[in-house]
Amino acid sequence: MPQAERKLAERFCLNWDSQMQDWDITNANAELLPVFLGALEDTALTDDELYSLMALTIASADEALQLSMDSQSSLASLATFLRQRPSLYASTIKYWAEPALRKLDKEEQFSISEFMANVWNQILPELKSN
Repeated sequence: MPQAERKLAERFCLNWDSQMQDWDITNANAELLPVFLGALEDTALTDDELYSLMALTIASADEALQLSMDSQSSLASLATFLRQRPSLYASTIKYWAEPALRKLDKEEQFSISEFMANVWNQILPELKSN
């Protein structure tokens, strides 16, 4: 999805390089979380762009939680977007939820792991039925 990441990087003035790994985590920005959430409503985005933008949005939400920013309304919006397209976002939801699902110590989890585990448990029945 490098092309999707490059397009999003241009749109949001973020770093991008064809050799860049963990583009979403590198560019996570808690202050831009509302902007990223708003962009998820853009119907012109391709599935690759939506997936990359969602990965960036989740990483930004994780950063907001790490910084103890008030992010409850953002998390509610994030959950809504994730539940709207569970099959598209399943792998990224599972990635962020896995530490909580495996019941690792809190220190070994992402700040957003418990939240993502809750979303995972909500979408799992739909994923299994498809």
